[in-house]
Amino acid sequence: MNTKQIMEHKPRSLLRFNVDLTDHCNLNCNGCGHFSPIANEKYLDPISFEKDCKRLSELTNGKVERIELMGGEPLLHPQLIDIICIARKYFEGKITIMTNGVLLLKQSDIFWTSCQNNKIDIDMTVYPINIDVENIKKKAEQFNVLFMLIGEDVDKPRLWYHNKRDLNGSQNYIENFSTCKWANNCIYLKDGKLSTCVLPLTVNHFNDFFGETFNVVKEDSIDIYEAESIQQILSFLSKPIKFCRYCLPNLDKLSKWEISKKSKAEWI
Repeated sequence: MNTKQIMEHKPRSLLRFNVDLTDHCNLNCNGCGHFSPIANEKYLDPISFEKDCKRLSELTNGKVERIELMGGEPLLHPQLIDIICIARKYFEGKITIMTNGVLLLKQSDIFWTSCQNNKIDIDMTVYPINIDVENIKKKAEQFNVLFMLIGEDVDKPRLWYHNKRDLNGSQNYIENFSTCKWANNCIYLKDGKLSTCVLPLTVNHFNDFFGETFNVVKEDSIDIYEAESIQQILSFLSKPIKFCRYCLPNLDKLSKWEISKKSKAEWI
C-alpha cells in the first residue's frame, strides 16, 4: 500500500450524511455505535437543523447523494414531520428514515402522507424482536412509500458487529482510516459540523456516562460555516482524523444481539 492509499479514501463526488434526530432510543442495543443506551434524552432542534440544511444546500446547490435520518430512534422525535419537510425543502437526492420499526404502525396517516409527498424512503433494521413486518409493508404500500428491510429475515438469528475502541488512543490513525469501512461513508452531521464518522461527535455520551476521556479536537470535524466550498468539505472527509487513533477497525467482533447492560466493556 503506497502513502497516497494510506492517507485517504477517494473524495466523494456528492455529499452524503447522517443526522441523529434523537440521541436516545427505545431499543437500547448492546454496544450501540451511537451510544444511545447511555445518552440522555435529547431531540434534534428543527430550527438548528434547518440552518445547517440551508448552509449545506448553498454549498452543494441542493444536490446530495443521500441523507439518513436516524438516531437513536428517529420515530421518537415529536417534530419528525417538520424535519422530513425541512430535509426535502433543501435537497434533491435520496432521503431515508433509518428505524428499528417498533413505532412504525403507531404513526399517523399524516406521517405516511408526508413521507409519500416528500419522497422519503423507510429502511427498517431487523432485530430479533416481535414486530409486525407484514402489516408495516402493507402500510408502506398503501401510501406508496419505499420500504426496505436491512438485515436478514426476522425469523432467523443474526450476529452483530461490535466495534470496540482503544481508550488509550495508541493506534495508528492513518492506517486505521485506510482500512475502515465506515470512514468517508457514514459521514455525520451535528451542530454545524461534519465528521467522517459518527464517533467524534457522539463519544461525549460515553465520556459523560463513564467519566472517561476520549479526546476530541477541532480537527476531527469540519465546520460547514467556515468551509469555503463543498470541495473543501469532501476533501477533508476523505482524509484521516486524529480520533481514528482510538479505533480498532480490524477487530470488529461478531456476537449475538442483546439489550445493553450499560457496561463500559460494551464499547472498549
